[in-house]
Amino acid sequence: MDEKQAYRLPIDVIAPYLKPLNPIPTHLQLKGGLKPPIRCLLCDLYGTLLISGSGDIGQDQMQSLPMERFTLLLKRYAISQTAEELLEALHATIKSEHLKAKESGIDYPEVQIDAIWQQLLPANSRKEILRFAIEFEMVFNPVWSMPHLTELLSSCRELHIRLGIISNAQFFTLPLFEWLAGASLNQLGFSVELTFFSYRHGIAKPSDQLFRMAAAQLKKSGIDPRQTVYIGNDMRKDILPAHRHGFQTILFAGDARSLRMRNEDPQIATLVPDLIVTELKQVISWLQPND
Repeated sequence: MDEKQAYRLPIDVIAPYLKPLNPIPTHLQLKGGLKPPIRCLLCDLYGTLLISGSGDIGQDQMQSLPMERFTLLLKRYAISQTAEELLEALHATIKSEHLKAKESGIDYPEVQIDAIWQQLLPANSRKEILRFAIEFEMVFNPVWSMPHLTELLSSCRELHIRLGIISNAQFFTLPLFEWLAGASLNQLGFSVELTFFSYRHGIAKPSDQLFRMAAAQLKKSGIDPRQTVYIGNDMRKDILPAHRHGFQTILFAGDARSLRMRNEDPQIATLVPDLIVTELKQVISWLQPND
């Protein structure tokens, strides 16, 4: 995918899949706090700013497999493999690409999913591959905007707090987020130079690399890590690497589908996020200037 050209989301492809989702309450409650001043808010997308039907992007997180819908999708694209065969090939190809990347020194590799599908479906055109990749994701991982998203982003713009993204993502993630939010990244208040998507760099969270790049970019802007907050729904993928780079941290515990406490991980045993929220609007009061 040419990053110089923004991908235009085919609305006719995603429209049949877009249905409102509601977050499922968790067992956690509002707890903790942040230390002012806050000059930058860095955000995760799936499970934080976006409700994720499967809990996260990527096929390893699937809670259930809608195989009937997938089979119908294959028929529409005239793909001869069965749903089971293609899923098995998909997992095997991703695993193979991950192993190659790890051998080259990447701790947590990320693939470009359109390139993977091109390998698996060489008879299909580039346009068909892109549309199929989007529909596949929408079948297995439907998304919707998290409640109070607009309020949070609007408050950040009003308070002149810089906005950024560090997220595991694919080529369709940004245009899908913009479509659901009803505005472009710039209009929403996000700084392009503070936007780090895993597929663009071949590196996925929980690697430190994306957070290190964000910290370096913030340093150029004169923003101290302690004046930066990262919000995410996963203790290992989000809170741990953000904490390592000196950011204040917010655990978003607003949806049981995507909340990942990772209590079995010894790295997480003593890690406590600075703030736990169950709704995005709860963040707003902590972004106010210190009187």
